Amino acid sequence: KAAAFGLPFLPTRVGLGTDLAELGGLKTVQSPYDDAETLIAMPALKLDAALIHVNRSDWRGNVQVFGPDAYYDEWFAKAAAKSYVSCEELVDRMEDHYPEGAQDNLFERCFVSGVVEMPCGAHPSSMPPHYGWDMTAFKAYADSAKDPGDWAEVADRFVGSSEAEYLESIGGKEAVTGLPLPIF
Repeated sequence: KAAAFGLPFLPTRVGLGTDLAELGGLKTVQSPYDDAETLIAMPALKLDAALIHVNRSDWRGNVQVFGPDAYYDEWFAKAAAKSYVSCEELVDRMEDHYPEGAQDNLFERCFVSGVVEMPCGAHPSSMPPHYGWDMTAFKAYADSAKDPGDWAEVADRFVGSSEAEYLESIGGKEAVTGLPLPIF
């Protein structure tokens, strides 16, 4: 959040009473208020780029996210030097097509450097209400971490091909959109 706010650090209690500050090279600050509490000065994590997948966007970077938990996408977009949005559906002008959806916009379009339409682009993660998690793909990814040789095979399958080839290798768009949604 510090980087998103343009600050060098944010004060936090996380890590107090542990070796985290000393081993991690973190500094402490004193609260300027009456309690004069000692806090960790957690440094900003500045991102070169953020890749964010959303349900819907227009070409200007107005986004709509429908899921129950948008995670940290807003903070990533604001902390990054450049943010790129991929979306399930690209529309010309959000206000012309979905004027009632302004509350689904997580961050201002000034934080978006580019937009691309990429149906199923969140796979193997979920994109409610379109599709759920692909636990088979997550398991293959996690298992590949055990052996560097296994990773090469997984990387070829998940990273080394075009989006169309990737979707075909996992059963197509229908297989992704058929994944059950998680229940929260």
